[in-house]
Order: sequence, then structure tokens, then C-alpha cells
Amino acid sequence: MATERGKKPRRTSQRASWGRKVLLGSALTAATAVIGTAAVVVGSAAAIARRVVVPSAKSDEDITILGVDLNARPATVTLSRSPHSVLAGTPGEYSLWFAQGAGHAVVGKILSEDDRSVTREIVRRGFGDLERARRGRMNGWVWLSPGGAGVDFRPVAVTAEHGLNPAWLFPGGAHASTWVLHVHGHGSKRAETLRGVVSLVPWGFTQMAVSYRNDGEAHRSDDGRYALGDREWRDVD
Repeated sequence: MATERGKKPRRTSQRASWGRKVLLGSALTAATAVIGTAAVVVGSAAAIARRVVVPSAKSDEDITILGVDLNARPATVTLSRSPHSVLAGTPGEYSLWFAQGAGHAVVGKILSEDDRSVTREIVRRGFGDLERARRGRMNGWVWLSPGGAGVDFRPVAVTAEHGLNPAWLFPGGAHASTWVLHVHGHGSKRAETLRGVVSLVPWGFTQMAVSYRNDGEAHRSDDGRYALGDREWRDVD
């Protein structure tokens, strides 16, 4: 009995040892999970930050082009619709870009639609082979040049920190002494501002649409990155 009683403490000690190992293993697993999650969060944040400040050579083509009928009257294009491509089913005229910006068309009236697709009128075809396109994206500016928008203009250059930046000057009329400066948004170009220019022409203001560093039209900065306005303002001031 003394021998058996002597063995019991060893069994208890073994159980305690195994308990400590289990707890240690669980703690290490939890710590690894936390570190892994943190790494994913940091990696995702870095990727998002890079996407915001580094001009992208590719565009997110979030719409599937399901079909094109150029023989229809009017010609039509059928697009997928999803929460990520809400413009596909939004009334109005929009640019449809495809082939990573190498193709362009303008779509208009919605002719038919269901839960998964929408068929729209093709208002005009710009460039590229729409019939071969499989993916695309849409945005709200439909004029690619002042000439296409039907407004008088003069190409000029604005002296900036990294050289001469191209701009469009729109002469004014009755209120020519009042100037309106149009600055396009992040990741876009001067043509985006033409919808605003056209709307103000009847007022007779003098207008100018400018470019700025790293927008693909003006000079590139030394680091080639967007500064979210922190440095770009120097080009348009």
C-alpha cells in the first residue's frame, strides 16, 4: 500500500505536466493565430495604401459583357449587374471602357433588364472592338475631348514644378472676367471635367481644365506617387 501510495503523486505530477503542455500549446496556437491575423491586416492595409498612392497601369473591370448586337436598331450591349457594378443598371448615359482602356463606347437608354443583366442602347462607338470584349467598366463622363463635347477651346500649357502641364482653355463670354478652374479627381484625367465645363458654357465664364503630376498627362513626380493633394495643389494653384 505504501508503494501504491508512493506512485500516486507521480501520476498526479504527470497529469499536471500534461496539463501545462496543453495550456502552453493552446497559448502558442492562440498567439500564432493573433500574429497571423495581424499580419493579414497589416498586409491588407499596405496593399490598400499602395493602391491609393501608386498610379495603376490596370483598371478594375468589374462588369461582364454578356453580348453585343451591332445589327440591332439601336445597337445594343448586354451587361452583367451586381452590387459591384451598379452603374450597369443606372439610367443615363455612361462611358463603357473595355480592353484595359484600349476600347471605349457610350451607352444610354436601358432597353430591358432582369436580376442578372441589363441591355442598353449603344449611343456611339468610340474605338476598340466591342464585339470581342468580355470585361469592362463604366464611369460618368462621356466626352473624351473638348471637340467631342462641342465646346470652343484652346490647348495651353501651365508652368508647374516639374515642367509644362497641358491644359484646355475655354474662352468666356459675358462674364469672361470670372474664371472657373476645373481639376479632375484621383486616378482620372482632364476629360472627366468636361461635363462641368459644358454645363457652365451658357454662363460665359472663362474656364480652364488642368492636369497635374502623375495623372498620365502632366509630368511625373520624382517618386511617381499620388500625394492625395498634399503636393498636387502646387500644380493647380
